[in-house]
Amino acid sequence: MMTESLFSLDDISIASDVATAVDDVYSRLVFLLESMKLELPTWLKYKLPFAENLSKPRVLWSPLLSAAYRKGEIYGEGSVDEIRQCLDKVLSPELKTFDDRKKFWDYVGSLATGLFTENEEVYLEEVVGGGMIEKFNSGFAPFDQAIGGFYQSIITVAGTPGSGKTSLILSLMGELVKNFPVWYFQTEIPAKIIYSRISQIRPKNIVPGSKIFCGNYSSESILERVKKEPDQNRIIIYDSPEVKTSGVDPIQYFEKVYQDLVSMKMESRAIIVTSQTKQGIGWEDLGVYSLSDSAAKARYTDIILYLGRILDTVLVKTGKNRFGQLGQSMTKYDYANLTLVDDKLGDMFE
Repeated sequence: MMTESLFSLDDISIASDVATAVDDVYSRLVFLLESMKLELPTWLKYKLPFAENLSKPRVLWSPLLSAAYRKGEIYGEGSVDEIRQCLDKVLSPELKTFDDRKKFWDYVGSLATGLFTENEEVYLEEVVGGGMIEKFNSGFAPFDQAIGGFYQSIITVAGTPGSGKTSLILSLMGELVKNFPVWYFQTEIPAKIIYSRISQIRPKNIVPGSKIFCGNYSSESILERVKKEPDQNRIIIYDSPEVKTSGVDPIQYFEKVYQDLVSMKMESRAIIVTSQTKQGIGWEDLGVYSLSDSAAKARYTDIILYLGRILDTVLVKTGKNRFGQLGQSMTKYDYANLTLVDDKLGDMFE
């Protein structure tokens, strides 16, 4: 984990000596790029001063570049987000054309996913480790049957209104908290109602650190909490991210939400999020791109589970599974009491 930086761009922005301010930001950028081993695109890198030296080992740097590194180092470790801010301040004046500006913001946006905080480069024969992806069962049979094992991933649970998404998510949580700390975020149902429903599934043994959050929690605010209290064993459940400020373009909104979820995934055991499905799609036709509003959901999600309901029977169908099976299941479920009627599942292919 990166520690909090002592460096403040806000302080720099009000410096009386603009030239000194830019120099300080550049020095900080040099240190961050080198310490985090981030390689800028060639077209972007060569807009920086001393660009020809940046690609060399540090022992071969020019004295000016070495001095900039030492100056930037005094502020301590930083973050990818700080690199984005520094790039904006240093390079924006150099981007003269629309195409350059668009490419720049596309690159800066890609850093927001948090997929890689530094580059790695090894020869193929040096690769060690590997083996099967670590998977675990949730304890909630309908989901375990359909996907064949959870893993460090973003799992989107989708269905039409009334399909029982929240009921099934709560039942899932009731099983997960027996083995893992769980943070459950509910942004649509009032706290008193959700508490009464949770009391129906609360097990006797709960892993310490499990919490319930009800209110206006954005993906950004959840990510901030996760980074302040990191726990690689924690599972995050984000129920109802569909609730958003009116007027916000859904494509931009969900792009940002799922980028935040990817960053959370790096700090957690798994991320579970709910979604609506597109209207007018039959059960047999549900696939990777059947989630509502934005294709970003399908791109960033590792596992998509679709829910269906026929009276007291719950149907589960896997629409995407990056590292596992595309299974289906059906079982009797008591929606009023949030419990399985029995643990015997039927395979819809039989």
